[in-house]
Amino acid sequence: MSDRHEHRLRRALRYYPRHYRERHGEEIVATALELADPADPASLRTQYRDLVRAGLATRWRERPPMGRWLLYRLFDVRVPFRYRMWARDDLLGRRYWLRRGVSLLALHLAVAVPLCLLPPRPTVDLFGLSMDRTAIMATVALLLVLTSLPTTGRYRRRMLDKHDFHHDGTPVRWRTYQDEQGRMRAVRD
Repeated sequence: MSDRHEHRLRRALRYYPRHYRERHGEEIVATALELADPADPASLRTQYRDLVRAGLATRWRERPPMGRWLLYRLFDVRVPFRYRMWARDDLLGRRYWLRRGVSLLALHLAVAVPLCLLPPRPTVDLFGLSMDRTAIMATVALLLVLTSLPTTGRYRRRMLDKHDFHHDGTPVRWRTYQDEQGRMRAVRD
């Protein structure tokens, strides 16, 4: 019964963020096993349910606010330091390419749908060029396709650099020193 319960507890750890599992996973499982009462199956189910609920709460709590998340997801803005580990987990997580693609699709639709609602043949003077709706749609479609070409690997490495991580997800170490004028400087190791 103990092995089965331990397996269920380890499976429940998947609800926690990746960095949290890496740091506290063994401790959580050991504590839960120590507190478990193998004679009472209802308490084991309750313990599992509580572990899942705590994992989801931790995942929700460590997520950036909606505005920062949108800026990060749609416009590649760096998240604040507090959410840096969330960004690492997102960038290194499974199906990252799918999350990125869905976000870009939402941005593309937000741009393209209003253009579809324009009257049939308006003429817009754009940068000195007279364009009708068809030309505007074609230009926007071309720009959207060019911005969403599959560059996931290069993009992922660039975003990891932006959030001060090496390409394998380990944090970058910063070294400080004092320059000739007496000012403190920081360089990456």
